[in-house]
Amino acid sequence: MLEVALDCIVTIDSQGLIREFNPAAERTFGYTRDETLGKSISETLIPPSLRSAHAAGFAHYFATGEGPILQKRIEVPAMRKDGSEFPVELTVTPVQIEGETIFTAYIRDLTATRERERDLKESEERLHRTLEATHVGTWRWDLLANTLIWSESMYAMLGRSEDVEPTFESFIEWVHPDDRTAVQNAVTTSLRDKSEYDIELRVIWPDGSVHWHAAKGCGFYDASDIATHMEGLSIDVTERKRAEEELRTHADYEALQNKIGKAVRTLRDPDGIQQASAHALGELMQVDRCYFSFYDIPADTRWIGQDFRREGMPSLAGTYKISDFQVNPEDYHPDGQTLIVNDVETWSFPAPLLAAMKRLRVRAALAVPIYDAGRLSATLTVAMADTTRFWTDAEIALVEAVALQTRNAVEEARAQQRESRIATALQAALQPLAPDVIPGLEIAPFMKPALEEASIGGDFYDVFALNATCYALVIGDVSGKGLAAAAQLATVRNMLRTVLYQKAPLDESISDLNAILTNHDLLTGYVTVFCSVYDSTNSTLKYVSCGHEPGLLRRSDGALETLDPCGPPLGVAEQARYMARSITLAKHDTLLLYTDGLSEAGVTRLSLLGTTGLIRLLTGLPADLSLPEAAQRIVAGAGDFAHGVFRDDICVLMARR
Repeated sequence: MLEVALDCIVTIDSQGLIREFNPAAERTFGYTRDETLGKSISETLIPPSLRSAHAAGFAHYFATGEGPILQKRIEVPAMRKDGSEFPVELTVTPVQIEGETIFTAYIRDLTATRERERDLKESEERLHRTLEATHVGTWRWDLLANTLIWSESMYAMLGRSEDVEPTFESFIEWVHPDDRTAVQNAVTTSLRDKSEYDIELRVIWPDGSVHWHAAKGCGFYDASDIATHMEGLSIDVTERKRAEEELRTHADYEALQNKIGKAVRTLRDPDGIQQASAHALGELMQVDRCYFSFYDIPADTRWIGQDFRREGMPSLAGTYKISDFQVNPEDYHPDGQTLIVNDVETWSFPAPLLAAMKRLRVRAALAVPIYDAGRLSATLTVAMADTTRFWTDAEIALVEAVALQTRNAVEEARAQQRESRIATALQAALQPLAPDVIPGLEIAPFMKPALEEASIGGDFYDVFALNATCYALVIGDVSGKGLAAAAQLATVRNMLRTVLYQKAPLDESISDLNAILTNHDLLTGYVTVFCSVYDSTNSTLKYVSCGHEPGLLRRSDGALETLDPCGPPLGVAEQARYMARSITLAKHDTLLLYTDGLSEAGVTRLSLLGTTGLIRLLTGLPADLSLPEAAQRIVAGAGDFAHGVFRDDICVLMARR
């Protein structure tokens, strides 16, 4: 796909060296691929004025894991081989491959865009001057004699010679059929109500061309209040109307790409992304069919997935043998070109293919090729069933853009699926088994993953024995998502166990852990954690809360206490010191520990459940409810509040004496 991509695609490794340089990049920058591979991107493509900033940003990313320009679309200058600079649109995506960070830059040359913007601005200025200088056509209609008098410019605006003797009836014949009733009604209303005649209408010239007029006028009346004549003026607004149509078309195209972009953000299923793109494109272009075809040429197979089609049209979905059509699909896309068919009747298709197109009702079509490793892997096709269609340049460009956008989205979705599977397995492996019995204390953990688009989070809990009488109860949340968060979760969980096993006071253990994490840069973000030690001999719970959500304790008499943070999250402040606090658990006291995925449940971010909502859910639990049922009831209540949608993973750890 790199070979046929319209945009430049440049891949660099963690040393800033170029590892891939596609043909579009060769054409844009003037280098051959061999000239760039292994070379520093800073010395080849980045202008001297930006190289220090690039180096600083590169270093900052590997130091912190943060990159201000990553996953964003920005405009920056780039440099060609000859040293000339030009504007580009840049998107950089980091990917972990075999333990190394690889950066892929998608680059689009904006030179032509800037020239078009400049040309458009100049065109608008010229249009403005032209409109100012345009002659306004004036007219006078004698109602009693039914004669019209036009100015010279009025004849020109109607495309008629001055030897024509106009009447209202002849004028109405020249008005577009769809506008005639509106014009007649506007005249009648103006004369009846003595109001202004104000209307926009279309007129048809003798050559068949359609022109827009904006007409204004009013009636004049005699002493007996009888209308004698109307006078007014008309302005040719055809150019304005065309500009408005272009803007509407542009807005429709932008809306389509935004719709596809939304599908990209909300869908993680490649098939779902392709179906959403085809449906949106088909609706906007008002075609009869829109679908993706997938090819396995060595296996002689073509497969069409769920297709968009006009109501009443049969679906094309299914598997086909390529050889049945006596064609090689690659032959119709030389050099990766789009296949443009305005009318299949004018093409020399093989007889089996032409017969199939007629049987499947494909009369006109656009097919954009999509390649994988230099081989045709798919096409995006829009088609008309029974009518010809002369595809415009704008329509061709739109279908090509949607094909590229969808292909990139599908590739990203597949990469995210792979990472999600790995991270899910890692996260599951890190969840501990709680001790079978803790004397005097019942434990109920609960984990609920968020929707797929939330990715894999860093929520965790841990319950383990420190000795024969003391047990650690821990819940935490590592910042970030995906594999990075899952890996750091393992680091924090194991180090936390280590410091607690050393039998130092709890506050000292947590302070030491924070110092180790910060001094040695073991975190790219931070960790909120509620760490507690339950002593079964006296039913005391000693805890340190590091920037974590407040623990909630419902006493057996119904009273509610909050266990607030004792210090900042781990990894934030190097010299932070944490103070431990103690509470005594009475018989039937219930403790609720949770991560922010629960407290931040809500339909919108302006309406969250919060601590107040959790207190309401906790205090409303029946006293005879088992602890696992209580945990599930609280999560279900949060789900009801959020209308079933959680934006983040949920981790709950409940304890009852």
